Amino acid sequence: AQRPQAPADPPADALVVSLTSRAIANARAELLYELTASEPLTEDDDLEGIQEDARKLIDAITEQAAKRVEELHEGNAVGSEKKSDSNWQLTLSSGEKGCQPDTEISLVICGDRGESDVYEIKKAKQRLRLFPDCDMEFPLRLVRSQIGELYKLRLQMSESAGDEWFVKEITLEHLTPDFELLRCPVNRWFSRLREPFEVVHEVLLIEHLK
Repeated sequence: AQRPQAPADPPADALVVSLTSRAIANARAELLYELTASEPLTEDDDLEGIQEDARKLIDAITEQAAKRVEELHEGNAVGSEKKSDSNWQLTLSSGEKGCQPDTEISLVICGDRGESDVYEIKKAKQRLRLFPDCDMEFPLRLVRSQIGELYKLRLQMSESAGDEWFVKEITLEHLTPDFELLRCPVNRWFSRLREPFEVVHEVLLIEHLK
């Protein structure tokens, strides 16, 4: 009997469509947030100006999606054996407040044999914004065999005046066999203005969903 073949990677065009669709959905969510947070519209409001702001917002986030595609393609340019062991995806779920384009985010993954290198998830020069009540996905290269059983994450946000970020949840997914999916509820502020007045938190990976 023939051995079942692993599913082929999705074509690049499909990946672009998927990420662009997600980016546009994020743009709509951000636009709704901005409109509902503002004063009610009156007959004298400049609707053309609002439409132009919406167009710029969608263009900006679609550009972010294109950058993520480029990073994914660069990260996948490795041998198949190494890819199978290290191809992971991190998803950060923001709550009522996202973080600004110049905010930097770093991550360390802890296992029972050691810790990963520091992942610079988001750099200021990327100008990547994480929107309220939206998810953002990041590719990771993690060699599980080097750090053992995963049990904890250390997430840190750079300090800048007045910057705040509420994180609802983190998920970590192994995209190739054994297709692990780990969930980490956070529900904490990364802020010097709100309790617990910290910009770094350690959180346990408490749920294995696969």
